[in-house]
Amino acid sequence: MLLQSMCMLLTCLQVLHSVLYIALQVSGAIFGALLVCGLLPGVSIGQGDGAPGCFDKTVIDPRLTHSQLFGWEVVTTFTLISVVYACGVAKPGHGSFTPLVVGLSLVACAGTGGRWTGAALNPARVLGPLAVFKCGKDAAYIYILAQLLAAILACSIFAFVSGWGPLNPYQSSTELNLTWHEAIKLWVTGSPPARLRFDGRETNINDVLEERKCEKLGHMPSKRHRASFKIKDTEALSDQA
Repeated sequence: MLLQSMCMLLTCLQVLHSVLYIALQVSGAIFGALLVCGLLPGVSIGQGDGAPGCFDKTVIDPRLTHSQLFGWEVVTTFTLISVVYACGVAKPGHGSFTPLVVGLSLVACAGTGGRWTGAALNPARVLGPLAVFKCGKDAAYIYILAQLLAAILACSIFAFVSGWGPLNPYQSSTELNLTWHEAIKLWVTGSPPARLRFDGRETNINDVLEERKCEKLGHMPSKRHRASFKIKDTEALSDQA
C-alpha cells in the first residue's frame, strides 16, 4: 500500500492503478481478518483488543511511549519500502534477487521492531483488524501516520537521487510537448495521447520515451517505425496470399 502511494507520488505509477492497489490491499486485509474469525475458535467480530493480528496494548511493549512507537514504525517502514523501491521499481533494480532482498529486509525490520511494536509496516495491516475486531483504536493513528511519514521521506530521497518518474506532469509536458491537460491525464491513466500512440499496438509512456530517445540518437528505427514496417509487411503478405 505504501509502495503504491510512493510510486504515485514519484509519478512512476499511474494514479488509477495506485488507488486500485491500495483499495485491494485494504480489502484483502479486511477479508483476511474475517477469515480468521471463521477459522479460529474463540475469535469473533468486534472482539476488541487481543484479537489475532491486532496492533494494540497486548502487542505494544508497555514501556514504549507514543513517540518511541512512532519512531520505530517510521524507521522500520522506511527501511522496508526503500529496499522494495530500490530493488523492484527503480532501474536497473536487482531482477530475480528482488524477492530475496525484500524478504531479508522484512525479516530485519520485523526482527528488530517486532518485539516493541509488532512491526505493522503497512497501514492495511492496521486497518484490516481494526475494521473487523475494533481493536487498537488508541494506537492505530500512530501506526498510520508513522508509515505515511516513512513513505514521504523515502519518496523525497528517491526523487532527489533519481529524479521524478516518467509520468510527472511537468516532466512529460516538457519532454513530450504535452498540454497540461494531456500531462495530467497521462499521470492519472498512464495512457499517452492518441497522437503519440503507435499504430496497431498498445503504447505506454516508456514506449514513447524510448522512441524519442532513438529518434534523437538516430541509431536505429524507432518502435513506431518498426511497428509500421511490421504492419505494412503483414498487409503485403495478406495481399499476396
